[in-house]
Amino acid sequence: GLYTSRFPYYPSSLYERLISDGDIKVNGLQTQCGYKLQTNDLITHRTHRHEPPVTGSSIQIIFQNDDIVVIDKPASVPVHSGGRYKHNTLLAILESEHDLPGLYCVHRLDRLTSGVLLFAKTHRAVRRYNRAIQRRVQKRYLAQVVGEFPEGEQVVDQPIIVYSNKAGGCRVGPTGKPAQTKFTRKSYNPTTNCSLVWCTPVTGRTHQIRVHLQFLGHPIANDPLYNTATATSSPTTTTTIATSDTTSAATTPHHQPDQQQQPQLQPQPRAGDREQREEEDEEGKEGEGQCELCAECRQPLGYRTDLGDDRMCIWLHAFSLASDQWQYSTGLPKWATY
Repeated sequence: GLYTSRFPYYPSSLYERLISDGDIKVNGLQTQCGYKLQTNDLITHRTHRHEPPVTGSSIQIIFQNDDIVVIDKPASVPVHSGGRYKHNTLLAILESEHDLPGLYCVHRLDRLTSGVLLFAKTHRAVRRYNRAIQRRVQKRYLAQVVGEFPEGEQVVDQPIIVYSNKAGGCRVGPTGKPAQTKFTRKSYNPTTNCSLVWCTPVTGRTHQIRVHLQFLGHPIANDPLYNTATATSSPTTTTTIATSDTTSAATTPHHQPDQQQQPQLQPQPRAGDREQREEEDEEGKEGEGQCELCAECRQPLGYRTDLGDDRMCIWLHAFSLASDQWQYSTGLPKWATY
């Protein structure tokens, strides 16, 4: 009764099987489904999971002192444990490979995003840098987007709403939270029909850069969530777009790049880019029958190794983090060096 009433999203038959198999115990002992819990009883639940792989890129330390450590985060690695990730996380890898235990998150990057990330070593440093990040720090990102991005500074001032808590998807919507992002084209490659774009978020909404680029009709080229036919199709919307020269309000359809000029990309795996949602993805697992199966859960033990880094990341890189007192930056990612 306890599990079915407190956790009703799984069928009672599952709990009955877990109890009979000894995966759910009371005070370390196997019990029966009809056992009535007593005061101070301790319930333990054994779980079985296969942790998804991440890229083998090393974590580069940009700067550290007694208060902070600044790193260049590889794409595909979540910041902290959650869902199916426990060991393949930044905090776990920094502790095991760089002897940096007990770090505190000051801010985050999405799992699929790479770039500058700052951790604090003390409670005092957490408070200090967290206030700076929220108020005075400028973040600069680099993205590779579909199509020929317009020249001059483009400012998108559109509210963002979460339309799916389950998938972690967001979109522009009048009832959303205010959001503003500034964009400047760095270069355009006619061969791939892709542009490199500098992105400066003024606010910090979930997926803000990705949503605003999709809103402009230039989504990140390999974005599995916002560069799809469903994500990029949307009705005519009244929008305010500012450039460095003028600011105008107009009823403008979302521009859709010519489908024939879209870069030739491999189909992308499903992904929500909220870290707590993405752990459910099966993007790296091999098809059944192609490798040995786990004797306990009958799931494939192997993971594909031919996906390549482009399938375990999106082309969005946190290039720099700066305040009036300090600045940290990285080099350009491989996909931006053509």
